[in-house]
Amino acid sequence: MNRRLTLSLSFILSLFISINTHAADDDNKVIQWTQNTLVTTLSVSYQENPDYYQFIQSCYTYNARTALHDFLGGKMDIIKSRQLTLHPQLKGPAKILESGVINNSNFFDGVQWWRITQVIWIPELNRTVEFAVTVLETTQKTYLIQALDMKLY
Repeated sequence: MNRRLTLSLSFILSLFISINTHAADDDNKVIQWTQNTLVTTLSVSYQENPDYYQFIQSCYTYNARTALHDFLGGKMDIIKSRQLTLHPQLKGPAKILESGVINNSNFFDGVQWWRITQVIWIPELNRTVEFAVTVLETTQKTYLIQALDMKLY
């Protein structure tokens, strides 16, 4: 009887560890994707780049693109007039504030989501930007920034 209980507890414990490891892997993947996406997004140049707009459309929803445009739009005049190419740098680690699965939604039901913060330094503009983004996992197992808030320092 004791052996059976020990085996059962060992199985439950290994299952729990396996689930937590999988969740940690998902968290690490989404953090890395978010950091790469934000740095690439902010690596703006005064020169036109058609691939840049395709990249933005593939990584951001319409609402997130609008917020991003409102933010970058005001900076583009400076970037173009000074012929700058921005080289954003991560400032500290990204943090997952919340995560979960969307329930009771006609369109997004069952979709995994994360709320992530990341601070980025843009030396050419002498500015720090604190991002808070909501990232969704798509059915193709890729990610999409659904919403973003920015604070400029």
